[in-house]
Amino acid sequence: RNGGNNDEREATLNELLTQMDGFDGENGVIVIAATNKIEVLDEALLRAGRFDRRVFLSLPSLSDRQKILKLYTKNKNINFNLEKLANDTSGFNSAALATLINEALLNMIKRGEVSIGEDDINIAKQKVQYGKKQINILCDAQKDVLATYQASKAFVIQKKVSLFDDGISDEICEYPSKSELLQKIKSNLAGSVGVEIFKNEQYLVFPNELQKAKGIANDMVLKYDMGSESSEILTYIKQELYDELKENKVEIIRLKEMMLKDEVIVF
Repeated sequence: RNGGNNDEREATLNELLTQMDGFDGENGVIVIAATNKIEVLDEALLRAGRFDRRVFLSLPSLSDRQKILKLYTKNKNINFNLEKLANDTSGFNSAALATLINEALLNMIKRGEVSIGEDDINIAKQKVQYGKKQINILCDAQKDVLATYQASKAFVIQKKVSLFDDGISDEICEYPSKSELLQKIKSNLAGSVGVEIFKNEQYLVFPNELQKAKGIANDMVLKYDMGSESSEILTYIKQELYDELKENKVEIIRLKEMMLKDEVIVF
C-alpha cells in the first residue's frame, strides 16, 4: 500500500493486523512498536484499536544527558568534567553517549591508565562524530539559530518544545475548522519566521515543517475550498507571524536563553 507493490511487505502487514485484531480486552496483551518514520507507515496500522496511542520521544536535554552520563560512568574512575561533557554533546542520543564512554574507556586501557581523562573523551568524541554513524555536534552559532527557531515556535504554540524537536506532534482532527488549519500553518512557520527576524537572514532548519505548512495550505485550497490561492494563505500567516514575533522580541529572547541553558521549554 501507499506506493510500492511488495508482496512480502503486504503479507507481513496483513498477518500483523490479523494477529492484533485477534486480541480482546481480556487477553492482557499490549503491543508496542517504535519507528522514526511514522509518515511511511500504512494507515491501517494507525487506526483505532491498533497503534492508536503515540508517544513522541525527542533527543535527551542537557539535564537528561547529565543523568545518562552519570549512569554510564557509574563505578568508573573519571578525571574529566561531567557537566561540561553533557553541555558539549548536544544532539547525542543515549546510544551515542554510551558509545562515547565506551570508546573513552578503551582508549584509557590502551594508554595503561586507571581513569578516563579529558584526552580519552576528546579522542572518543572524534570517533563518534566522524565515524561510520556520524553525530553532528553543533557549534555555538548553529545552536543559537536552532534555539531561536525553537523559542519562536514555543512562543506561538505554547507547548513543551525541546531543542532538537524536528516537528509538531499534534495532528489535524477529523473535522478541522478553517481557523484550526490556519493555526497549524502558523505553528509550522513560526520557527523559520522567528529566525529570519532575529538573524536578518533566512535559514533552512527543519524543511519538513515548511513542507507541512505548504501541504495544509494546498489542501485548504484544493480539497476544502477554504481559499483561492495557497500562496495567499501562506503570505497572510507569515505577515501575522512577523507582527506577533517582532512585538514580543523580549519574551522570545528570554525563551531562547532558556532553551540554550536547559535545551527544553515547558509551559
